Amino acid sequence: MGLTEVFTDDEGNHYGENLGELLSKFAETLNRKLTARNRLQSLARNTTSKRKRRNILRFNLGSDRFDALKARMKAQIRCCINHALNEMFKKAPADAYIVEELSANFLQDKKCPKRVKRLLSGWVRGIIGERLAFKAAERQVKLVKVASSYSSQTCPECLLAHRENRNGDKFKCRHCGAVYQSDHAAALTLLLRVGRGTWPGKMTKEQAWELSRREYEECCRLRGVEPLEDPHKSRKKVKKAGVAK
Repeated sequence: MGLTEVFTDDEGNHYGENLGELLSKFAETLNRKLTARNRLQSLARNTTSKRKRRNILRFNLGSDRFDALKARMKAQIRCCINHALNEMFKKAPADAYIVEELSANFLQDKKCPKRVKRLLSGWVRGIIGERLAFKAAERQVKLVKVASSYSSQTCPECLLAHRENRNGDKFKCRHCGAVYQSDHAAALTLLLRVGRGTWPGKMTKEQAWELSRREYEECCRLRGVEPLEDPHKSRKKVKKAGVAK
């Protein structure tokens, strides 16, 4: 379940590719409107003029138009999600669908404050999860959830998880050199995780990293190659070296 689209499957097909654009537009609008309303509310609280306070509250802080705008934008996002799901079920019919546990952020725009990102990402996770469950039940197909931590940083060929494997939509493994579109690589990783049967739906990031690292080192052992150093351990060494005086 990507940031720029609703879904990417293990064959690299993208569904709902305008989701990212709609989310960014909604977040920017929400942030701009909330900032303006907060400024006016502060002005109304601090003014000594009763007439000015009354006019601000009457003409600038009404919620009807704001609520109507949010409803229209949310309807566009719901429409995008529904269309993407219908297209996926039509183009890729199956008895079961492997999906990531909805725990990752759906919005990473640094221009927006955390409160806006939390509000929007939480709502989007909810609507995607609800519509997916409804449409799967309607078609009598099974949903299998798997932990998604580090899936977009993990190579589906040698299983190396490394933050430098991914650069936006581009994926290139630091160990074996495999090249993918990043969401395609993540979808393949989720498929492999279910196939191995060792990845439950919910895991802490620490548990996910330890398991991912063990699987990578086992893969290296079977191939007879030397594994790369654990990047988490190397970062800890750098931090300790920086603190030492």
